[in-house]
Amino acid sequence: MNYSLLLDDNLLKLYYDFKTGKTVDVYLVQKFFSLYQPTFLTTKAQLERINYWDKISTEDSSVASQILASNFDGKSEKDLLDLTDYKIKLTTNNDIFPCVNINESKLKKNYSMFFNIREDRNNAIEMIKSLCASAKQVVVCDRYMFLPKNAKLTKSFFKDLRKNNPNITFYYEICKDTQHLCPEEQACISDIRRSCSLTKCKKLIYKNSHDRYIEIDGKFEIVLSSGIEGLYNSSTKEITVIYRKK
Repeated sequence: MNYSLLLDDNLLKLYYDFKTGKTVDVYLVQKFFSLYQPTFLTTKAQLERINYWDKISTEDSSVASQILASNFDGKSEKDLLDLTDYKIKLTTNNDIFPCVNINESKLKKNYSMFFNIREDRNNAIEMIKSLCASAKQVVVCDRYMFLPKNAKLTKSFFKDLRKNNPNITFYYEICKDTQHLCPEEQACISDIRRSCSLTKCKKLIYKNSHDRYIEIDGKFEIVLSSGIEGLYNSSTKEITVIYRKK
């Protein structure tokens, strides 16, 4: 059996309290499941500490037998962590690795897609279009998107988003030290403006960023590991697309 991570005693108890219908801190449960990846690794000793071993051994004997057969008791926490995929322990009060404090950690669990070279990216495009379908304004940050080599695919991107939402207002940010655009880039922007509203960001959100970003109404963010053109051209680069709330 594969294990993803460890839980501290407080979170293990929270998990079983929630699972068995006991009254729990709803806010803490939300925080927990925002980072939890099944399945956690636990031991008889830990379950005894939170007073759940007797209940599990009585009501779910297969789980109890599996825990006993794994011989986890007696192993150090480091040894247990080595048996997990993520090598982390979720906690409520410690954010020093390998611990991850669910209340304030930088670690996030987001939806993401990864595409290898020559792998179709249509699902990523369709999800972006859907997320922008009711948006009022969208900020697109990509320092290379208006360059001549990318202009055609960039125009396709804006056209696709506008197709589902004709009233959308676009803002662009090129996130580099100089905001100067060459004549060819200016021409690309002019072409896009013939069919939709596109304005330069007055306040830089992603200054000097390497990744590319699509911000939707200031509430949602899509992160691209490669340029906008990578959504349409699969022949030369792989791409990761991350979807997350801000």
